[in-house]
Amino acid sequence: MEQEIKSLIVDELAEKPSSVEKIGEGLVHQTYTFEIGNKQYIIQFSDTDTDKARALERGSKFYGKSDELSFPVPELVLGLNTAEINGDEKKYYIAENLEGQTLETEITSDLAYRAGKVLADIHSIEYEKAGWLRHSEEGFEIQDFEEGTFRDWIITENMEDADVLEENGMEETAENVRQFFENYGNLIPKDFQAVLCHNDFSQDNILSKHGKITGILDFDYAFSSHRQRDLVKAMNSFGLTDEEVVEDLYKGYQAKTDLEDSFEINRLIYNVDTLNRIVASAFRLKDKITEEDKERYEEMLNRAINKAEDQLDKK
Repeated sequence: MEQEIKSLIVDELAEKPSSVEKIGEGLVHQTYTFEIGNKQYIIQFSDTDTDKARALERGSKFYGKSDELSFPVPELVLGLNTAEINGDEKKYYIAENLEGQTLETEITSDLAYRAGKVLADIHSIEYEKAGWLRHSEEGFEIQDFEEGTFRDWIITENMEDADVLEENGMEETAENVRQFFENYGNLIPKDFQAVLCHNDFSQDNILSKHGKITGILDFDYAFSSHRQRDLVKAMNSFGLTDEEVVEDLYKGYQAKTDLEDSFEINRLIYNVDTLNRIVASAFRLKDKITEEDKERYEEMLNRAINKAEDQLDKK
């Protein structure tokens, strides 16, 4: 397959890459790095006519706007195209491979703080309503959630994620999630300013070098949503690997933008929601989840549910 990719790169860029290597990061798509001269690039592939293909297109369109954004993303070299690779039709694009290593490799309090400021910059892009971003000739248009409202979408997704937990041996936790959204789903916000939300602002999608943030990756599932939810999801993603830097991320965010008073209540609900989503996604991606990890995830999720129920009942 690497030889076919080399030939494709030569056809597209009229230069021969010195090497083509598959990388593990970017689990949703097949991702390869290659070098021409002294410059590094990535090429990502997805099957055609699938949700993954639409996600690949969305991510590539954000990279195509690199010069318009206030935060660093890879520059798009070649926009979305189609080719036959190894007998299968694939969608693909080529972008620069930014310098730096992911925060998953190295995270400090200062880098978490800087990441929080970048997340606030992402949230400065406003939309007229919440929904999925679909590319159009004018840019992005908002498509309503199939489930109905933002609230309907969150409840439906969490119920489906509870099924994933149950299938992976977390039966009691799954039932606790279901009961939580049956009892408190009506408290999920309906009225808020919709903004661009990354939806996977985690350490493995943030690059740094020499103490500075050099790139934000993977806008494949970015959408228009509530900034408070995206912040809480980012805090939970950071907290799963290093709880000590969560407060630094939060402080960095607050340094750039003020949070509404409603965050105190909404944070409780979004904490359960996004933790459930993150854990279920890990199972779906078939990540290596040890029994120790599984126990820790269960403990965190049940603690979030108990805390939310306790405080919401007092309001």
